[in-house]
Amino acid sequence: MSESDVSDGVTAKKRKKPDVGQSLIDLMEARSTTASTDRDEDELFLLSLGPALKRIAPHQKMACKMALMKVINDYEFVGTQPAFSGEYGCAIGKK
Repeated sequence: MSESDVSDGVTAKKRKKPDVGQSLIDLMEARSTTASTDRDEDELFLLSLGPALKRIAPHQKMACKMALMKVINDYEFVGTQPAFSGEYGCAIGKK
């Protein structure tokens, strides 16, 4: 044995390397649990719109985002309920 292996007559033990993969999994599970409990219903609703927004064609996506922001603005600041008769480029409720 070399001097680096022995310290005051005691054989040095090898340290067990931490399992990085398991540590990452544990961290991700902890984050997902706290993240979902910290979100309120409004945030969860907005997150639920993500998949639909991703399906919109790139050249229409900006217009859609602007229309959504206008609807929120109308409710928040103007105090009027927007009419969905094409003002926002959609025909919600029409058949």
